[in-house]
Amino acid sequence: MERPGMRVGVVVGMGLRGSRAVAREVCKLLLDSGAEVYVYPPIPDAPEGVRRAGRVEDMHVDYAISIGGDGTVLRTFLFLPDKDTPVLGIGLGEKSFLSVANRGNYVEAVRKFLSGDFTVREEMRLEVSIEGGGIELPPVLNDVVFASRITGKTCDLHLGLVEGGSVREVWRTKGDGVIIATPVGSTAYARSAGGPVLDLDLEGIVIVPIVPVDRKPAMVVRPDRVVCVWAGRPRSPPLLILDGQIRVEVDYDRRVYVRRSRKGARFIVVGGYSTVTHLAKASA
Repeated sequence: MERPGMRVGVVVGMGLRGSRAVAREVCKLLLDSGAEVYVYPPIPDAPEGVRRAGRVEDMHVDYAISIGGDGTVLRTFLFLPDKDTPVLGIGLGEKSFLSVANRGNYVEAVRKFLSGDFTVREEMRLEVSIEGGGIELPPVLNDVVFASRITGKTCDLHLGLVEGGSVREVWRTKGDGVIIATPVGSTAYARSAGGPVLDLDLEGIVIVPIVPVDRKPAMVVRPDRVVCVWAGRPRSPPLLILDGQIRVEVDYDRRVYVRRSRKGARFIVVGGYSTVTHLAKASA
């Protein structure tokens, strides 16, 4: 299981019980294999030889291991500088939809990874652009939320699809916002808002309105569609939220475009994980 010269980043969700102990054990396994190990944030009593990364954005690594809940996995994918870096998720959260290992089998999973007994599965991500440019946003694994900036006040929401080079409006309503999700993200906020859960082998973009004043349907559109959303005056100005991690204030009538990203999220898969496992977790 020697992997000399391999660089591995370890991203730790420090708020979860046992995360530091798991991180120490994982780092030891990696170091014993000869890998270079970078960890963020710093963990107390880290094994000798572990290198501290100032941020996830500073991890120029061959592989990454996320230890924590789904939010830790999302942060890892969002902020790794190389968007092709494969990530192994060790889930310590309640559901851990985005992880293939857990508290009971993470040592075995890391050993399989080090021996090369794994595959890499690519999942769909979304690319987000704001009319007028000026800001570059990373690809999104779970969801793009276009929501009211003021709690308790609705937005004047418009949703459209690009067809023939122009935007065709599909609906307009007043509401708290709209969620645009991937199949992976269909088990997250989109599901809580009443949207469908998609099989990961079924590619599509999920669109779910959030508490519209007049009933609007959740829908699934083809993965090659470009979704456009904007907010009119005079109600609450909008806020754009990417994977629950990045928040961007958007001006009235400024259109936000969401399309399939050319950069998928690359998951390290060990053992007998399948898309049915994901559906079973969503149904538990």
